[in-house]
Amino acid sequence: MDNILHDLFTFFEKMPRQGPGSIKLTNNLLQKFFHLLPPNPIGADMGSGSGAATLVLAEKAISVTAVDVHKPFLDELMRKASERKLDHLITPVVASMTDTKIAENSLDIIWSEGALFTVGLENALKYFSSILKKGGVLGFSDCFLFQKDTPDNVIAQWKEWDSNIKTVPDALKIAEGLGYRFLHAEAVTPEMWEESYFGPMEKVIESIEADKNSSAGLLERARINRKEAKFFRENNAYYGYMFLILQKI
Repeated sequence: MDNILHDLFTFFEKMPRQGPGSIKLTNNLLQKFFHLLPPNPIGADMGSGSGAATLVLAEKAISVTAVDVHKPFLDELMRKASERKLDHLITPVVASMTDTKIAENSLDIIWSEGALFTVGLENALKYFSSILKKGGVLGFSDCFLFQKDTPDNVIAQWKEWDSNIKTVPDALKIAEGLGYRFLHAEAVTPEMWEESYFGPMEKVIESIEADKNSSAGLLERARINRKEAKFFRENNAYYGYMFLILQKI
């Protein structure tokens, strides 16, 4: 593992969740579409991190394979699952979310919050289609541009962060081409970003900066994350996270 990746993981190991979201939103979306699932559903949480969403899935008696490339995230997930007596429903797998060894056409539901950018939206949706059953549900959140006419400074910043960022219509066009139908879209609001993500992040940053033993790389990661938070607060009219719910047809 290179130093940059090590610092990234070290920073986010300190966070209660690794991306913007809301337990309430996850729960509400699952409840809204739970009727589409069979009894005793089988699912996966792709890019699960330390399991904010995985635990919600398990609380609904979904048998979940939690997939992440970083074992310490999965270890923390299983610790929390054990405390809640949910560990019998969760199988941790250290793997890329597009190479999980999950059997084809075996899952009733796939969930992923803020992780698909790591492998590319189209790559993820194509692979997920191969392991979802017909009629299976895919719920994921990702960062999207809200309009085509986005200010130059926002476009320039996103070329640095992720040049493949899309609009929701662009994403839905890709999904429909891969055999999904659109069911629902819902925003992860700026208030959710602040409460569940930036609020805890600011405490982590302050802790890192106050620790005289923090490495230069970790201090740089804290600086980058503070910059990202500031940029979002100034420009969240133009981009943000959306939840999309799709169904394999």
